[in-house]
Amino acid sequence: SNRVQDRELDKFTFDLTYDNDLLEVDSISSQIGTSVTYTAPIVTNGVARLQVVLTGNNITIDSLLPLVTVRFKTYLTDTTLSTIELSAINLNDDNPDYKNCTLSATGNSTTFTQSSVCGDSSIRSFMKTGTLINIVSINPNPTKSDATITFDLAASGTLQVDVLDVLGNVVKQETLEARQGTTKHTITMSGAAEGVYYVRLRFAGETRTVKFIVE
Repeated sequence: SNRVQDRELDKFTFDLTYDNDLLEVDSISSQIGTSVTYTAPIVTNGVARLQVVLTGNNITIDSLLPLVTVRFKTYLTDTTLSTIELSAINLNDDNPDYKNCTLSATGNSTTFTQSSVCGDSSIRSFMKTGTLINIVSINPNPTKSDATITFDLAASGTLQVDVLDVLGNVVKQETLEARQGTTKHTITMSGAAEGVYYVRLRFAGETRTVKFIVE
């Protein structure tokens, strides 16, 4: 038989530790005849520790099936190593006589790697901050020739800079490889007709626009 019943095992607990910035627990399930409970994880320095409690009545274990199955969601990230670790295993509230004489259990861990796909670092930064790009200022405004736009990026990547006239026509266009953090970029407007213009910044699917005037 592949099924083993322990008439004294009613509770099984363990800590699940994982990289909170990259992973999210989707669901935890167990074998028939047992139930799993867990609450919000305790997060310290981006590492989440989740206590999982498995309960039953004289638990029966099918050795051909996982006792507990944990499903994770993983976000698109830059090539990164993530760790999932099982630890602090306790049987029947860590009863030493039961643990030492009846059954033993040890923790183990696994790692996986992810490839860089789909604007990876931008997506991860957006998850943390809720915004990818923010225009801080454009000076001088009004200007007679050049204007410097200052903006913040949540991640490094390719930035599209468009200058539009009041009718929405693109009169100037640039592509920049910008770094995460605050960046200043000068827009040359010498020779442009006087009037109202707009600078449009496009980054990883997000758009920000600011108005300025050429005198």
